Amino acid sequence: MSDLRLAVSYYTVHGTNQQVAREAVRAAQAAGAEVRLRRSAETAPDEVVRQDEKWWKIREGKKDIPEAKLAAVHHQTRRLVEVAGKLAG
Repeated sequence: MSDLRLAVSYYTVHGTNQQVAREAVRAAQAAGAEVRLRRSAETAPDEVVRQDEKWWKIREGKKDIPEAKLAAVHHQTRRLVEVAGKLAG
């Protein structure tokens, strides 16, 4: 297990950010990091997404990627800020 752990979280409509996120995961893994890929939850209603064929296809194709849990991200971000503040202070 690497000492470096990284979470890559993204939101995408037409797939560009998903491609960037996957490339970031590959690069981090190649550098020896332990990486988790997470997607943001889709907030658009199904009937809106279905009107855009590419959006629907991308949405259906990313179901294997777990959703980011906002509470966990929030806690980790808050902790990072607390620690950084102590280091800077």
